[in-house]
Amino acid sequence: MVPKEKFILGIFVTIVGGTLFITSLVFGIISITNGLYEDAYTFPVRLSLKNNQDIAGTFSARTDEVLSFWLKVPDRRIENKDFQLSVIIDDLTSREKTTWHSDFNLGYLRNSSGQGQYYQLGTHRFKKDFYGSLNYIAHGQWVAPYNAYLVIRRVKSLQLPKLHILLFTIGFIMLFQGINSLQKNLKRMCDESSHKEAENK
Repeated sequence: MVPKEKFILGIFVTIVGGTLFITSLVFGIISITNGLYEDAYTFPVRLSLKNNQDIAGTFSARTDEVLSFWLKVPDRRIENKDFQLSVIIDDLTSREKTTWHSDFNLGYLRNSSGQGQYYQLGTHRFKKDFYGSLNYIAHGQWVAPYNAYLVIRRVKSLQLPKLHILLFTIGFIMLFQGINSLQKNLKRMCDESSHKEAENK
């Protein structure tokens, strides 16, 4: 195979390897992110109810259990809007309270899902067995065009996506070999061209 044909093959291998490398990386990250949590409790909430505390629902937790609290909405229209949400965990036994305030005009942590957008409100480790309520207060000028859900999620053990890792590795090797082939054959083509020019003089 002549250098020109090898160069074209190198371009093809580089494109395929790069595509496989990037695609598997993106979908691998998405797979890991979506697999970090499992929904334990889901409560419907009225975001249009402003400046009044309402109870989303009651839940329980075990000693040393870590739960994360999220607002689930169907799309990303809530981002960078004049909207704030306060969430209160109220222990019905001891009356202890834990409160988080989220301002969607300043910043947020989002976890996308095929079923909607999750925005993290807070994370809490329970020092003892817990039974209590999850309350919320909405503030701000922006009026949500939909109702939403407060979701309590458990952190799952990390599971690596083996297929994506395999494809990522194959893509990286193909990309490396393709670029290496391009460099070598481009140099050979330049040397042959220089040699032919010298012979024609």
